Amino acid sequence: MKIEQIREFTDQDLVEHLENSKKELLNLRFQVETRKIKNHQRIPEVKRDVARLMTVIRERELMALYAGEDYVPLRRETVVREESPRRRGLFGRNR
Repeated sequence: MKIEQIREFTDQDLVEHLENSKKELLNLRFQVETRKIKNHQRIPEVKRDVARLMTVIRERELMALYAGEDYVPLRRETVVREESPRRRGLFGRNR
């Protein structure tokens, strides 16, 4: 996907394409690991598409912020990671 095509998308289209690309990347990684596909060259292409989509989303957020328009951030889910049991010391030898 070219950057010119991506810039023509609406905000909702950008979010949808981003979600679809992330799912495709996950599926490609699984397929390569389970040896269902041998052509792993699609993975870097999808990663670049994800980066382009995220860049355009961020550009629009910054343009809205600095152009003086009402700032409405695009809804992206953030993943909150919990500490692993090992880091919390639950599996430590010195209890």
